[in-house]
Amino acid sequence: MRNVFIFGLGAVLVGVISSPLVADEKEARAVLEKAIKAHGGVEELKKLESHSAQFSGTISTNGMDLKFAGEVKAKGSEYFKVAMEIDVNNMNIAIVNVISKDKGWAKVADNIIEMDKDQVAEAMQQGHQNAALNLFPLLDKKYKLSVVGEEKVNGKDAICIRVEHPKFRAINICFDKKSYLLVQATSVVKDFQAGEEVTEVTTMTDHEDKGSRQPKKLTITRDGKPYITMEVSSYQLNQKFDDKEFSKPSSDD
Repeated sequence: MRNVFIFGLGAVLVGVISSPLVADEKEARAVLEKAIKAHGGVEELKKLESHSAQFSGTISTNGMDLKFAGEVKAKGSEYFKVAMEIDVNNMNIAIVNVISKDKGWAKVADNIIEMDKDQVAEAMQQGHQNAALNLFPLLDKKYKLSVVGEEKVNGKDAICIRVEHPKFRAINICFDKKSYLLVQATSVVKDFQAGEEVTEVTTMTDHEDKGSRQPKKLTITRDGKPYITMEVSSYQLNQKFDDKEFSKPSSDD
């Protein structure tokens, strides 16, 4: 789910190299504006700032394909909660993950574990990347945009931009060249199970036909290997969450 840009030295160098960069950012922002329009406009997209969604799918891990189903609740980029059940050898295991700004907890069955600072920091990175996919935050000039180019996504032509921010990792976002709907996002994430960083690619299809045109199907790979296939059954936008929603899980969760 960001690199600091090198500052040009000297008036001559600035005059030589900044024009292409400005033009590139202008082109990238033109792409962004078309994408925002395709997704219903800024006001529709702002409804995603606080939302919930129900999902189901399969995760591939440790040589197993495990089915899961659950619900996610998100408020901005710093508060989110995922409650789900995962089928492991015909046993349904309840899992709840909560991030509340600088704190986080994971509940597996009846065991509650406080996340360490590295896990919380990574969750915040991914939360920020997810928020960036709401698109309208990228209108802020603190984000630096550039055009990556064109590639095939889902067998169709797509145009891709790179999003950079001083505090977060870069993310490449691709839009269908005809509809300008969001179809793919690529970023680096930390895989704590593998103990290393991996390249995560999320491909999105079956967009809703109204509102902010959210995707109903997502396919995620890590370093080119299948990781998650997921279908979203419904979205609830512009939700009003009590702060307690993002507190430490209890035995009742």
